[in-house]
Amino acid sequence: MKNIIIPTDFSKNAGKALDFAISNFNDPETVFWLMHVYRMPYSGAVVSIDLDNLLKEDREDDLRDELIAARAKFPGLQIKGHAIQGTFVDVISKIVDKESIDMIVMGTTGATGAKGVLLGSNAANIVKNSRIPVLLYPNDCGVTSLKKVVFATDLEHVKGYDTFLPIRQIIKETGAELNILHLEDSADEPINSERESLLLDTIFVDLPHGFQVKELKHPEEDILDYAQEINADLIVVVARNYSFFERIVHRSTSRKLSMLTNVPLLILREH
Repeated sequence: MKNIIIPTDFSKNAGKALDFAISNFNDPETVFWLMHVYRMPYSGAVVSIDLDNLLKEDREDDLRDELIAARAKFPGLQIKGHAIQGTFVDVISKIVDKESIDMIVMGTTGATGAKGVLLGSNAANIVKNSRIPVLLYPNDCGVTSLKKVVFATDLEHVKGYDTFLPIRQIIKETGAELNILHLEDSADEPINSERESLLLDTIFVDLPHGFQVKELKHPEEDILDYAQEINADLIVVVARNYSFFERIVHRSTSRKLSMLTNVPLLILREH
């Protein structure tokens, strides 16, 4: 992970997400990109060039202050940044391609809106469209270092060593304990879980890891219950499609699902 983007809206939790990313992935060669994306708060009216320039200067000044504070707090690290006008997903996607970004770390604000989605629209859209890993750092979760990681899997068609490289790197860099949670759904067609678990064992053969099998009842609750049980600092899932991600991050009537706001979540894309 040589290039990591941390989008910021200059909020307290965006600052905590930056601290979390730098504290846990502070390889001297890593470049941290602090990105602020803004849009003109006007519609249906002609905006003067002067007003446009004023907003641009204001946001660039705010970002400059953030960069100065971050560089003073973490001396010796490479911390760069941009304030860019445009649509959030489009701007972040272009920077991901241009700078060969390896991971996006985003602070989230908790339940918002009528649907009670646990992510703001920007975070949800990034997760839906991103081709690289996205780590969501929940508001006031309090996690500063990674000691225990839960990798939740249904063991269906374990593919691609590259898919799991981010987990391997996180475990190696932080020394965290890896716990693989297999949720077995008796209603689905039987799968060769022995073969798939052997593949995972091969992928993580050089790293200490445990393997736990539980019957799947409600995926989001099962994952969160297990994370709480072992005091996990990070939950990792592989999103094959957006519908799977939706089942995990959307709020239900269950009180337990709201626990997700206290556990960082890393979403990997299947290679």
